[in-house]
Amino acid sequence: MAVLAVEEELVVLPSAGELVWGFFVIPVLLGLALWARTDMNRRGQPGWIWGLMVFFAPVVGILLWLALRRNWPRVEREVDESAGTRARNGRPAPGAGR
Repeated sequence: MAVLAVEEELVVLPSAGELVWGFFVIPVLLGLALWARTDMNRRGQPGWIWGLMVFFAPVVGILLWLALRRNWPRVEREVDESAGTRARNGRPAPGAGR
């Protein structure tokens, strides 16, 4: 960080590295974490765990996500027309038809 003295006040300026983290790396990590969360939710896995892992441990999280996601096929969701709720694998969703 650069520190400037302007009329007896200290002004702290962000360095180039901090700007790169703030405007590039963090938004990319957030986007990857949301993508991993959505993908694993569609595969019937706890997506929030995968999203946190990708965000806070990006190298390990992304490699594990890409390697292990093939183990779980996507769960297709069907729309139950009579109840107006979603169903998985042909079974009515919990609370449907009440």
